[in-house]
Amino acid sequence: MLSQAQRTTILELSKQGMSKREIARLLGISRAAVRQVLRSNSTEVPELHRPEKADPYRQRVLELFSACKGNLVRVHEELVVGGAELSCPALTAFCRRHGIGQAPIAPAGQYHFEPGEEMQHDTSPHEVQLGGKKRKVQTASAVLCYSRMLFFQCYPTFQRFDCKVFLTEALRYFGGAPARVMIDNTHVVVLRGTGRGMVPVPEMAAFGERFGSRFVAHEIGDANRSARVERPFWFIENNFLAGRTFSSWGDLNQQARQWCDKVNSTYKKHIRAVPRELFAVERLHLKPLPAWIPEVYRLHQRLVDVEGYVALHSNRYSVPVDWIGRRVEVRETKDQIEIQLDTRHLVTHARIAEAEHQRITLAGHRPPRGQGVQRPDPHPEEKAILAAAPELADYVAAVKQRGRKVLTLALRQLLRLVREYPREPLLAAVREAARYGLYDLDRLERAQRAPPCGAWRATTFCWARARTMTEELEQLLKNLKLRRMLEIYDEQLRAAEKEDVTYSEFVTRLVRAQWYARQEGALEWRIRRANLPERWSLETFPFARQPGVNRKQVRAFAELEFIAKAENIVLVGPTGVGKTGLSCGLLLKALENGYRCQFIRAQDLLDEMYASLADRSTRQLLKRLARLDVLLIDEFGYLNLKPEQSNIFFKLMEERDRRHSTIITTNLDYDEWPNFLGNRPMVEALLSRLRHYCHTVRIQGPSLRDPQG
Repeated sequence: MLSQAQRTTILELSKQGMSKREIARLLGISRAAVRQVLRSNSTEVPELHRPEKADPYRQRVLELFSACKGNLVRVHEELVVGGAELSCPALTAFCRRHGIGQAPIAPAGQYHFEPGEEMQHDTSPHEVQLGGKKRKVQTASAVLCYSRMLFFQCYPTFQRFDCKVFLTEALRYFGGAPARVMIDNTHVVVLRGTGRGMVPVPEMAAFGERFGSRFVAHEIGDANRSARVERPFWFIENNFLAGRTFSSWGDLNQQARQWCDKVNSTYKKHIRAVPRELFAVERLHLKPLPAWIPEVYRLHQRLVDVEGYVALHSNRYSVPVDWIGRRVEVRETKDQIEIQLDTRHLVTHARIAEAEHQRITLAGHRPPRGQGVQRPDPHPEEKAILAAAPELADYVAAVKQRGRKVLTLALRQLLRLVREYPREPLLAAVREAARYGLYDLDRLERAQRAPPCGAWRATTFCWARARTMTEELEQLLKNLKLRRMLEIYDEQLRAAEKEDVTYSEFVTRLVRAQWYARQEGALEWRIRRANLPERWSLETFPFARQPGVNRKQVRAFAELEFIAKAENIVLVGPTGVGKTGLSCGLLLKALENGYRCQFIRAQDLLDEMYASLADRSTRQLLKRLARLDVLLIDEFGYLNLKPEQSNIFFKLMEERDRRHSTIITTNLDYDEWPNFLGNRPMVEALLSRLRHYCHTVRIQGPSLRDPQG
């Protein structure tokens, strides 16, 4: 087809008297084309009107486009199946020309900003070489929309505190505040809503009012609205961060400020101006900063730990030793950590920007080496030892000088020996130890535990002394909640005196009884949590009255191998044949062996699943049921279910599949399950999982509920 320029040339050459043959030869076109142009006597290119192959199927294309979720390949396949003779490229071109499945193209447009009208702010993650390591940082940037003045800083994290610190630094750098600050829909500033309906956090709204600015957010999907600040991130990454290394956070942000000064004084082709020169005009329209700008800070309440440090973001800052155990207020600013005990006592540290698990100690908070905290002399334990056994004074002094243990621990151990062991044998052992220079108290105690000949006298003495310790021991056993030991202590003590048993045997009897009591209590707790309707056991099941039950198979189930293999059991049979009794017996056997189990009727389970949708607790319900070792679902069948219940039940069985065992009792065979569960494909998937590793027990026999008579 000839273009408009060719048509104009043909008409001009014809007016100059040139023949059709000469015009055709000169332009390299056919004479028929020349005749057609001269006949139309117009330079306009005629429109082509020809039928499209896909036009007869337009309505069908629209229907299939919706059904196939916008997949034109599937639409073409369905059209071909219906007998349409149409290629896939022809269908794609037809949809493109008629706007099917494609949003109309709209021009990008541009935004115009007056001086001082708006500043745009956003953050972006980057990687930098900091302190010899590659670190992930959050780059916060601010751009004045009229002059394109740029300012950015880097932070390890970007929370509300960091946002206020950065915006304060940015406004100080620009020397004024704009009328509004455009942000992304970030939770740091946004309380709720988006775009025009965005409501800022009251804390941030008050921060903006301090400088006479207000926060606004662009509409979701309209990122071009904040293009002034989005574009410089690529520029920062490829022109500032590329090839640079930094020794610290302070060095990084100082170089960033210097680079901003340089970039803002450089000519920009896309705006055909220098940002610093445009800023000279914009600065006159910025709102002046307050005469005094309060420093941004956040407060923390802390307790001074036993070492005299206050923990903040995994770093520990020292305080005076006499503050140990006291509650202090920590004031965190951009560069400092101020720890205040009261109005007269304040400690200031340089702030560490990120969590580095460092310990920062000021020289004044720790005495010089060798001049530690003076402990009372003598120790309280030493006083107690000398009060109970003055004969040990020389040995105590020797332990203080030559003992290998920490002095406090050694004195506490010696005090315990004095209180627990007979006096005369202990003094004799200490004299013998001092004679040979033995100051290892552990070896001394082991020697006391292995008495020499005549040990029965010491044993008898200790049993007699044990009777005087009953009140203290009773309180200790109560505090430790060792109730069974408390109950049988007197009885076992009398038996120990009568039978002349050793210490270890006496303690073993007490601990064994407590262990058995605790196991019984744990079993009782598990049974209560399992919600068994009755404590039916397999031993009491009337196998003689129910010939439809294979006793050998049930005994094999009682070995509980199906739990270890995560296999399922489904008991199918009419009402009253003993399905619930057998399943409860298996569940009780599993509980006795320490497994976590639960009994629940199918209707109650599905009702609970449906109720969980109201408070959005479905995930917690599924998590609780999915981790049970055995889940018994009773009376599964003849239910009127909603689609939501079926979906949640399928999800539960999916999460338990090949992980834990499930026991189901039902009146209906597998073929009837789609009738009440609905959604046959989903039921088929459910049965495929359930029956893959499953024992199906079909019980055909008389009802055990019939009156006997």
